Amino acid sequence: MKRIISLWIIMGCIVSLHAQWHFHNPLPQGNTLRDVYFFDLQTGLAVGDGGTIMKTSDGGMSWEMVTAPVKSNLYALDFISSHVGFICGSSGTILRSSNGGMTWEETVSGTTVTLRDIQFYDSPRGYVVGDNGTILVSHDCGFTWSPQVTCTASTLHALNCLDPLRAFTVGDDGTILSTINGGGQWDLQESGTTEPLFKVVFSNEYRGWICGNAGIILRTLNAGESWVMQESGIQEGLCGLSCYDENKVWAAGKNGKIICTTDGGVNWMPQNSNSDRGLNAVFSVNGQTCFIAGDNGIQIMTFDGGMTWKSGTNSMYDPGFLRFAGFTDELHAWACDGGSNIVHSNDGGITWTVYGTNPGPYWHEFVLSDPQTGFSLNGDYVIGEVDVTHDGGITWDSSYRPQQSWIEHYTSVFFISPDTGWVGGILEDFISYYFDRSFVILKTTDGGQSWSRKVISPPPTECIWGDLIDLYFTDGLHGWAIGYVENWDNYYSYLLKTSNGGASWSLVSCNLGGYTWWDGDHIIYFNNMKGYAIDDWGGNIFKTTSGGSGWNLINTGYSSHLEDGYFSDPENGWVIGSNGTILHTGDGGISWTQEACPTNYTLKRILFTPNGDGWIFGENSLILHLADTTMVPVHEPDISREFESYAYPNPFHRSTTISCHLDEDCYISLKIFNTMGQMVTELFSGQQSRGDHQSGWDAEGYPAGAYFYQLTRIPDFSGKASSQQIHTGKVIKLK
Repeated sequence: MKRIISLWIIMGCIVSLHAQWHFHNPLPQGNTLRDVYFFDLQTGLAVGDGGTIMKTSDGGMSWEMVTAPVKSNLYALDFISSHVGFICGSSGTILRSSNGGMTWEETVSGTTVTLRDIQFYDSPRGYVVGDNGTILVSHDCGFTWSPQVTCTASTLHALNCLDPLRAFTVGDDGTILSTINGGGQWDLQESGTTEPLFKVVFSNEYRGWICGNAGIILRTLNAGESWVMQESGIQEGLCGLSCYDENKVWAAGKNGKIICTTDGGVNWMPQNSNSDRGLNAVFSVNGQTCFIAGDNGIQIMTFDGGMTWKSGTNSMYDPGFLRFAGFTDELHAWACDGGSNIVHSNDGGITWTVYGTNPGPYWHEFVLSDPQTGFSLNGDYVIGEVDVTHDGGITWDSSYRPQQSWIEHYTSVFFISPDTGWVGGILEDFISYYFDRSFVILKTTDGGQSWSRKVISPPPTECIWGDLIDLYFTDGLHGWAIGYVENWDNYYSYLLKTSNGGASWSLVSCNLGGYTWWDGDHIIYFNNMKGYAIDDWGGNIFKTTSGGSGWNLINTGYSSHLEDGYFSDPENGWVIGSNGTILHTGDGGISWTQEACPTNYTLKRILFTPNGDGWIFGENSLILHLADTTMVPVHEPDISREFESYAYPNPFHRSTTISCHLDEDCYISLKIFNTMGQMVTELFSGQQSRGDHQSGWDAEGYPAGAYFYQLTRIPDFSGKASSQQIHTGKVIKLK
């Protein structure tokens, strides 16, 4: 469904063992932030999901990522001095730093529940609270922790220490607990509400505030003996709370809400955050300066008491799920989700701006065939249509809409060139009490001005649902499609194949019929024999070396949902998926390694550009970048008698001959690629003796334009990539 024109080949590059994916949008990162702490006006830290730890030395103007020893979600941090600090998080995580947060080490908490807040009071005694009423106490400055007996099983979200012996903790169901003997006994206090309470702070030993769900603000003037409900003026949940003194207090929460009081909580006034994202943590450095952090990495700050708030996050637009993305050439790129904006880059992905919008409420697929021309599959599951844009998505016109009395909708698209492409979907013919379905594939050879239509009818009768999930073509003739249908009792999956550009399709009898192919699954081919299939829901990868008639299940060793894959050649590939999964293989899927990912978000789309840059797109407008500086070139020998090649004639009209000289017996392969990085054909693959060799390419039937030939030499006959040398050349086919 998603295999489109944007696939590029990485010619002559392999990934370094030290390759690192980094956030490119939002910046400095896009993981949700849960807590923030400042030592002074300049120096602070923030923590959040996916093991995120950031540090600033310039008042939040820039942030440096700090390596965490875990990938857990981190909920809170606290420092008892300028050097010694703590972080707590999911899976019982407790981290300790002794150098001001520059490095962190994990300590044993003795639990696996989520720990949501941690605090010390300038002493060896500290507390951690979390799910299921968990309270841990440390008597040795956080090196060891022991559980406390509590009178609740409710999740505890926050705590506050008044002194080494007195502390408060708050949580779900309106829970307020207090201790006056260092955690030896915790007593339940009356809150007057059953709503979740998220934060508790004290300005001195008597005056304190609690915030919670539904805009709740509670205040005490007697050290927590009683709590009084305050009028906050909002209904949204308040998650963060911070006081500068007994009069000035900030609270922030869902939908970007910020309120502030300057009279100790008697009156609360709203402030404009210029955001609608959830705000989770507040830290007031003084009466004028306050920092707030929240969902999707948002950071905002004020230096004038809250009159104005400035964003410390650079993001192209509000969170979306970037499902479709690609490059049409080295400079022009696009990305979009299934329901709103199209974002473009005109500088190779360095900057992204909102450029267009989707053409309808139901958006099943999108692809650009050149920087301005794109196609969108729209419509509900009753009537579908193919729309076209000639200005990058600003305006749209209908390119194809079925005129027949039966129903069609479309779910997959693939373009091999700006002119030639295919659209796949399902045809529904209503008969009696059920829908009789067939697959339908459209084809254009004039950039969408006209479409031919082919109906394929492999499904059984009386099927109640079906879809054509993905299309893939290696050239203008050879293509494959994955689809499924189901009737009242059974599920049927199909692999279709064409060798004449879609004029006819045949059912491939293979061993993939027992697997459930759903939206998000796709196939990738390198030539007419070698390819991969990715089963999104099952997390499976399959490989074929027989054109699809036989498939081998590849065991990656990971159980995440797999959303997309990219293979630069039959041996080197990547797959991505849920929970920030990035897997890489260098041996055709025999073994897989997990690459470091800076987020736990779902990753939906991966691609590489010819200069070696890697790009990943996904949840919450996520864009990850693997810069070409992390790519290690495969050193090409000088073009000499050792290993030389050339094409003649060049340019050519119908055919050209590619010649090479080998100074020793070796294994070679010769492949042709188009400018989109898709392999057109493999001219030769096998052993060759030393000397001069030629291979002719008959390009009749291929569109005019530029092509690249890739000649790979492996001296030891093994066919392994470890000792390979690669030479590429460019040829031009004339009309």
